Amino acid sequence: MRDSPPGGSQEEYGSRFERWDERAAVRVKPQPVMDTPAPDVLYFPPELVPVLRHPLVAERGERAVHDALAQHLYHYLHFTVELEQVAIIPVAAGIARGRSGLNLPERMRADAYKIVTDEAWHAQLSYDLIRQVEARSGVAWPTRAPRPSCGGSTPSAGASTPGSGGWNDCCSRSSARRSSRPS
Repeated sequence: MRDSPPGGSQEEYGSRFERWDERAAVRVKPQPVMDTPAPDVLYFPPELVPVLRHPLVAERGERAVHDALAQHLYHYLHFTVELEQVAIIPVAAGIARGRSGLNLPERMRADAYKIVTDEAWHAQLSYDLIRQVEARSGVAWPTRAPRPSCGGSTPSAGASTPGSGGWNDCCSRSSARRSSRPS
């Protein structure tokens, strides 16, 4: 099928979302609910948490390892929530709404709405999983978890206009630091 962008030449666009209504997890699967875990459940791969091998952690015992693994899972899931809500969804929504500055076929813009829906589901799934692990593990999730950083900076959640401290500023500062370094 061919779509042509308004005012542009006809372009071919092959959507990867033809069967989205039948296949997207947000459309066809219930929100996952954790089973009550066994006492020895690992919430995060220990090999990805090198601090667990430190003698000070090891001497604190299995509970310290259990808690550290849960905290690493929280960090990973919180990063996913922030990435989806602060970086990906605003960009996909801008494309969907025709505000990206790109001359895109209508079908591509329609697919961007589906991406927004999928990414919002990923954020909700991650948040729900944090709450479920917290309830089942007894390991508290810090309510003021640190925001993920981009190149050493910490953007303000939801801010995306230049000078507002959002992801765009964060990445711009990172790019400026890289380009100002001597070769």
